[in-house]
Amino acid sequence: MVNSFGRVNWRQQLASETGANFGSWTDSSVTAASLHSAPAGQNAFSIISFAMTRRLTKAWRMKRRGFALALIVLSAACGSTSLSASQTAPALGHSPQRVTTPLPIVGPLRPIPNPPFPRSLSATAYDPLSGQTVMFGGLSNDGTLPDTWSWDGMSWTEHHSAIAPHSRFDGLLAFDPAVGGLVLIGGDPNAPTSPAIDADIRSTWVWQGSIWRRLNTAHTPIPANYYFGWHALMAYDAASRELILVGVSGGPHIATCSAETWTFDGTDWRMRKLSEALPATVRVLITDAGTGSVLAVVNPRRAIAQIGFVTPTCQPGSFDARALAATTTFMWTGNTWKQVSSGGPAASVAGDVGGSTLGSHAVLVSEDARIWLWTGTAWQLKASSTTPEGRSYAALAQDRNGRLLMFGGDIQVAPWYLGDTWLWDGQRWSLVPVSGPPASAAR
Repeated sequence: MVNSFGRVNWRQQLASETGANFGSWTDSSVTAASLHSAPAGQNAFSIISFAMTRRLTKAWRMKRRGFALALIVLSAACGSTSLSASQTAPALGHSPQRVTTPLPIVGPLRPIPNPPFPRSLSATAYDPLSGQTVMFGGLSNDGTLPDTWSWDGMSWTEHHSAIAPHSRFDGLLAFDPAVGGLVLIGGDPNAPTSPAIDADIRSTWVWQGSIWRRLNTAHTPIPANYYFGWHALMAYDAASRELILVGVSGGPHIATCSAETWTFDGTDWRMRKLSEALPATVRVLITDAGTGSVLAVVNPRRAIAQIGFVTPTCQPGSFDARALAATTTFMWTGNTWKQVSSGGPAASVAGDVGGSTLGSHAVLVSEDARIWLWTGTAWQLKASSTTPEGRSYAALAQDRNGRLLMFGGDIQVAPWYLGDTWLWDGQRWSLVPVSGPPASAAR
């Protein structure tokens, strides 16, 4: 089947590569929506890279706290329902059936004894081959974390691999069928580095069910000065069969206009030279399950100009310096970014919870923990009878039961980082109980 961009049905491609049965599918058509011409109602600081603000804020906070130990016994963590025969989760194997409709939560959730340590900015993604949602690293009150956890729809399990990536927060993780696993790259160790640590952070790692392995690639999208105001997002584009990485550089007195776009074909990274680059205020990158294409959700901004000592990276008045009147959504077409919508979730201030594929859609969870569903042409707010505490940069991904899994996040006030686990079944959020304290923070 061919979609509106003339590319073959991504689910058929992915099924042929992974052996997974994705059932009967149809593609969604995407129509472009025009931008409003009025300038966005934000202050002048909105022109400065969100990546710079986020990274410096996190580093400053860690130094201010002095890496204080905080063993927080929270009243929420991980588990799953007791499923009836008609709600049995798909069997695991080399190619598990993907659940396209979230299984409803109909009974009490099973507590688990030792959930992961509270954190935010972990690297999290769903692996359809193992049926596991994997979480690596993150930022905590005890510093950056090096641990690897998996959620199987019922419980959290910590894994110990003889070879593993260096501890980091803000790393990128996404499933790539070309390598048969989850690809990890980038992040910030939030500590003095060395050539070995820098090489580790800039390298491409793969998680394959129970072990980490390091790939040798000729190129890397991670700059040598990655720890200084650089930030990135990554998602898999099934339509072009490549990972898409969007990176934004920053620094003192710099107003970054545009983001870089890199692609990974399973062997090497390639920087794409585009006629129209993605605006630098990109907030989330999500795979749209309806088309298989990657969506980039971008915050509104004023037109970029020279303001005091803040120097733009593009010519004021140019296309790259243009204003965005509202939250704007772009889609990767395989060659460029195409604007497909204007409007939707309000501008993110503290930072979104995150974005994820869910069933046959893409979803964005905003900082107030509200869920926005991509319909193919616009963002639609989903009602929920329960809403978790607002937060930013939580672990967020689909699980093997088709539900949305959310763990932890940053609440900007003490105790700073959460360690609760929530599940969304398409109708409401449910908090998963715990029966013991969180696991200790491995360092």
